[in-house]
Amino acid sequence: MKLYELDRSVFPPLISDKLTERGIYSKLAMIVKTGSAPPAGNYVSSVTKNNITWTFDTNYLVGQFATGDYYVVAPDGLNIIDIDPLPTNSPRIMNGSMINPTFTGSNRNRQGYDAGLATTYESTLENTVGIGVSTETPLHVAAGSSLISSESIATVQAVPNPQLQSVEILTVLASTPASGSFRPPYCGSDKTINFNVSDIDYEILPSLSLSGISLPSPTTLYESRLGNITSRMRHATVDHFRSIGAFTQGASAIDNYPNYGREFSSLVGTLSLLLMLDSAAMEAALSVTRAEIAISLIQMGIDLYGTVVAGNYWHSVGGLNSGRKWPIMFAGLLLDNTAMKNIGSYAFTPFNDGIDSYYNGIFGDSQWTTTKPFQEDGQCFYVGTKDYNSTHLPYWGDTGHSPFVGPFHNQALCEPYLVSDYGLPEWGENEMGLPAVSDKYFSLETYRLTTNTNGWVGIALCLHILDSTCGTKALWNNNAFIDLMDRSLALTTRRAWQRSWSAFQEDMWDVYRGTYGDGFIGQVYVNGTTVITNTISPVAGTSYAGVAGTEDSHTDNNYCNYIIRESVFSDITGYIGNSNEVVNANCRRLYGNCATYGIVK
Repeated sequence: MKLYELDRSVFPPLISDKLTERGIYSKLAMIVKTGSAPPAGNYVSSVTKNNITWTFDTNYLVGQFATGDYYVVAPDGLNIIDIDPLPTNSPRIMNGSMINPTFTGSNRNRQGYDAGLATTYESTLENTVGIGVSTETPLHVAAGSSLISSESIATVQAVPNPQLQSVEILTVLASTPASGSFRPPYCGSDKTINFNVSDIDYEILPSLSLSGISLPSPTTLYESRLGNITSRMRHATVDHFRSIGAFTQGASAIDNYPNYGREFSSLVGTLSLLLMLDSAAMEAALSVTRAEIAISLIQMGIDLYGTVVAGNYWHSVGGLNSGRKWPIMFAGLLLDNTAMKNIGSYAFTPFNDGIDSYYNGIFGDSQWTTTKPFQEDGQCFYVGTKDYNSTHLPYWGDTGHSPFVGPFHNQALCEPYLVSDYGLPEWGENEMGLPAVSDKYFSLETYRLTTNTNGWVGIALCLHILDSTCGTKALWNNNAFIDLMDRSLALTTRRAWQRSWSAFQEDMWDVYRGTYGDGFIGQVYVNGTTVITNTISPVAGTSYAGVAGTEDSHTDNNYCNYIIRESVFSDITGYIGNSNEVVNANCRRLYGNCATYGIVK
């Protein structure tokens, strides 16, 4: 028998208990194996992170990553004898745990946390653990592993409400990481420590004034539609559910992050824009430091990238799963990591799996295919031939025709695309141009207005702000997204929740968008007719004065809610309306019940 495999029964019970309590066994083992004393540190028999407590069979060396997540140094693996809340199978399987989740084979749509989730609970997965853990039957977690443990909501929640209250991560390592290390991704078996807070390049961030900006509540970074942002910063983004809507919504733990794409994107946008502000002024006004925000966002990006590498993606449908791309790219920028900052060019093979077949059944089209790994990329596009053709099929828009042709939304008010619409930045359920989800009726597209573009404001503005120093627009690799946001913000009334889910982000957009160059401004509609397309390049010297309009209405495309960049247009003449709002020195918004307007370049 090796010395580090000491038979504890050779000691009297009281002495043995004391040796266990003080971690003597594990220290002796390390001395014998390495020939030296273990590193100084905190030896404990349990750790608690938020609502989750893990209890060990003896004392182990523990520490915390930059995020506050715990690690345990256990070269021979960690034995856990209790998890609180206790994993149980009564009244249903709940409070479960997983180790190093993957996306191979049947694992891709499975989870081991709660049988009440819409995603399929799978007790036979090799990485589903926790049920029955005890002193007699400890859970052994090998070095180089991430243990994800959950706290379930006691009663089964109606779909698509979250079924989990909290999820936390315990990482088991063979050696002690450097102080300030970021936690490795929880997906997969590679637990190499690649990043440290000392790697953060704050020099890429601007120092924008807070003047004219409605900041979140200083106590908790509270925003009315996002809740307590500070609290969510302190939980991991456990998002390894490559599934359709009700699945991802139900599996998103309430304490950790929002369960819908609009709120998730908006949370990311708020945190990102706070980093664009003068840090001293921001920290004085709020209850959070620049470093805390940066560390939270970077860890989110590291984790999300880890899931992508493991095979994850987020379907482009509705408003379910957006907001995952930017944290990866932003983490790459702040850490100067090539792979993450180039996530916009990540190699992804389009395919049609069982999940896509689900949508084929809903939308009545057998061609529904996942083409991009991120929802926002799969929904933003420039109108072209495929979109024109889809909306000119026989019976398209005929609500009484069977079989179903399209469109799925706004059937009574749908509009086909025209040749003159080619090049228009557009939003759709899926950018493939399928007849079931193609429709020009931009102003009434429910999912665009209510669940997508209003959550993307902060992310889009960050792309403009950091472009000159980091080349973010090219890295993003989707100009349609960038132009669509200019178009959407221009054509939606200020302080309407459909324009921005966050008042803070809307203020940042209106104060600073015009500072960071011109882009696609939008279309001007008068009585349903497109008067000016892409107002950055109208015909020089041509006057558009005298065009009649009757009302500002988002229900029938009779609106001229419109941003004019004064740096582009030297003369604005003939405008008569009930509102002419100066946003800043470079940007003027015209909207209201228009009678006459004109633009001369």
